[in-house]
Amino acid sequence: MLNNFNIDYYIYCGIRGAVKIAALVIVTFVFVAQCYAQNKTPVIKGRVFIENKVLAEASTVILLAADSSIVTSTASDEQGAYNFVVNPGVYLILASQIGYNQSISGPYTVAQEGDINVRDISLIKSVPVLKEVSITARKAYVETRPGRVVLNVQNSIVAEGVSVYDLLRQAPGVQAGSQGSLSIIGRQNAMILVDGKPLNVSGENLTALLESMQSSNVQQIELLSNPSARYEAGGAGVINIMLKKGSNAGTNGTFSIGGGYGKFYKANTGITFNNRMGNVNIFGNYNYVANKTFKTFTTDRVIDYQGTTSNYDSRYYTTRESFNHSFRLGSDFFLSPNHTLGFLVSGTINNSDYLKDNELRISNSGRFDSTIVTMASLKRNLATLNYEANYSGKLDTLGQTLSGYVSYNHFDRRSDEYISNSFTKASGEVYRPALWQQNLSPAMINIWAAKADYLKPLSKNTRFETGLKYSRVRSDNDLIFGPKRNGVYTVDPNFSSNFIYTENVNAAYANLSSSTGKWKINGGLRVEQTIAHGSSASDRISFEKNYVDFFPQVQLQYNHNAKNYFTLSFNRSIYRPLYEEINPFLYYVDLYDYRAGNPQLLPSYTNTVELAHSYKSTIVTSLYATVTDNFYNFTAYEQNSESKVNITTKKNFGRMAAYGIKFFTPLQFTSWWTATLSVDASYQRIQAYPQNGSLNKGTQDVIVFNNHSFKIGSGFAANLNIWYESPTFYGFSRFKANSRFDAGISKTVFKNQGTFRLSAMDLFRTLRDRAYTNYQNINLSIINREEGRVINFGFSYRFGNRQLKNANTHKLGNEDEQRRTGSVAGSTN
Repeated sequence: MLNNFNIDYYIYCGIRGAVKIAALVIVTFVFVAQCYAQNKTPVIKGRVFIENKVLAEASTVILLAADSSIVTSTASDEQGAYNFVVNPGVYLILASQIGYNQSISGPYTVAQEGDINVRDISLIKSVPVLKEVSITARKAYVETRPGRVVLNVQNSIVAEGVSVYDLLRQAPGVQAGSQGSLSIIGRQNAMILVDGKPLNVSGENLTALLESMQSSNVQQIELLSNPSARYEAGGAGVINIMLKKGSNAGTNGTFSIGGGYGKFYKANTGITFNNRMGNVNIFGNYNYVANKTFKTFTTDRVIDYQGTTSNYDSRYYTTRESFNHSFRLGSDFFLSPNHTLGFLVSGTINNSDYLKDNELRISNSGRFDSTIVTMASLKRNLATLNYEANYSGKLDTLGQTLSGYVSYNHFDRRSDEYISNSFTKASGEVYRPALWQQNLSPAMINIWAAKADYLKPLSKNTRFETGLKYSRVRSDNDLIFGPKRNGVYTVDPNFSSNFIYTENVNAAYANLSSSTGKWKINGGLRVEQTIAHGSSASDRISFEKNYVDFFPQVQLQYNHNAKNYFTLSFNRSIYRPLYEEINPFLYYVDLYDYRAGNPQLLPSYTNTVELAHSYKSTIVTSLYATVTDNFYNFTAYEQNSESKVNITTKKNFGRMAAYGIKFFTPLQFTSWWTATLSVDASYQRIQAYPQNGSLNKGTQDVIVFNNHSFKIGSGFAANLNIWYESPTFYGFSRFKANSRFDAGISKTVFKNQGTFRLSAMDLFRTLRDRAYTNYQNINLSIINREEGRVINFGFSYRFGNRQLKNANTHKLGNEDEQRRTGSVAGSTN
């Protein structure tokens, strides 16, 4: 009889085989379709341009009947192209974009057979006369496209003044874990980009960075479940945060200020600005965030050893007060209408103070034995500085482009912790002198990167793009740990070390997209070579890695009619370990609890297949399957039952498979009440590799997100968010149900240029992790809770020319590398 692991394996192999067969069928079908094009359903095709024959991406294109009634609408793609599958008849086409006058084209008579290639539509910039033009047509906050959900943040009524982290965890389809992880498909972490450049931090560092970014700086957010080969392969899906930057003459920007209170205070202020004078554009932002918060972590361990049952129960409480400065300053030099040279400098300075209080109660055979109280004060200072030079150029009027950039990034961390341990018996008697320890862990990371991209349209419906990337990382980490003896701190060689890690990734990709009739296909291949070396002289550890990976991606779209289309997609991705996760250091929590890196940790690989249906480009239903090998994205425990020491680490545990269905729909109850509903229901199975035990367990996971928006009138608006996750099993721990309720209200003032906001996050304090583990010799339960019921208030004001246009997207070249700095570059406590 086949066991579950073999079933999953055969399903996985079947999926791979099906993809290969599908690819062959697709190629055959495209060939046949081209041969018999005269029999296909009529399609209207065209392109939209703005001034200087610049391709107009994301313009709204509306298909009108002869009587000017609306038939359907769409958005132009990156090449300004659009198409409509139509029945025979007479049609008009209306194109529009914010900041430009509408343009209508036609009429066009469509016969029973054959495509109609209509003339190009050119949009002319609108010029206000005497007073500002009032624009009533606005894009919806949420737009759905094949494999992509777009959040038009600048059009959200209540998004003003909140952090980007709060904005993302309220977004439909985004799953936010309590440890700062963000995912959009399955449970695998998505890659977080800012203007096309991955942030490359994770956990609490990711949360802290996104909390320091204000939504007033954001233009759009893209959620890509099937990114093309052009994107880094380091994540299951992509969340791309596109910042505001204007290119009109004059000065414009946004100022914001706010505060809040939960158990402790919060405060933030920031400004974003843009100034365009002639052929020079200068842009930037600055944000300051002060935040005091807390975290509690309860762990109850049961240890059976030689007939004796011991209980090691800890109550950990920490407060963190942090002060964060972040800035971004850049300039664009327009060498000609088609060529731009840009420079960008950005950075963060974060100073955090932690106070820790951990009480460990020890019982043997049900009898209270002793208590160890560990107190610690930690000062952590993190500075990051990023430099970039970039170029983008349009080589001809047909859409041929070349772009590239080089970047250098520097991370510098100081972390000084001083710890006291006190020991008392059940009677209250001190049974050993207090133990004082120091824990110093400075780190320095340097990242160099360069990338070039080239795009060439091969025909009106086909384009080819390719690119190269080089990156090199050097991470230098010290750990100086030891007790105080005779009033002087000493160094314990068993817990002190220096670890140096270098990594070079060379990548190349090619991508081809084409359309014919009702079909559109996009396929690509990315190749990455990784060369890595790690060494620690004190631990006598040294390793070399040199491997090459291939990451295919394909998406097939079928337009059944004007209202329905289907997409079938496949891609493969890699998730490389954070630098700290391969660092062999032992990090001290208390005398019986440590965290450790694993230098033998290998990347995990995920294969994803998704079949989606879209109705009217609004209601999206998708079936998906993901299989991850070398799975390690969870907290693993290794316990020595004799010494009672528990080590938290990461290991390549086994294979994880998830098979699910996702459903997203907007709802409109009245003209003033709209909502969105997102449901992700999946079956997940985790199979341990033989060396890690015999775990082979499947479970369900259901995540529901419901957002309600209300336009109350007189400039007032309100928002409600409800999030729920069912009980589930993940890693080798069972989690209880989890939920969150957020609410907010806003008021626009000063002719809609200013917004006051009041919101409550996790209003009922229900968001927390509650998990139980009983695997091999591990028997423990945890409760992890962070600050909830936080009330925030704020004000934002937009000044200057409000008609912002997207200029060139800036991408730093350190892509996947910065994410993996993880806790090395920041906090894990």
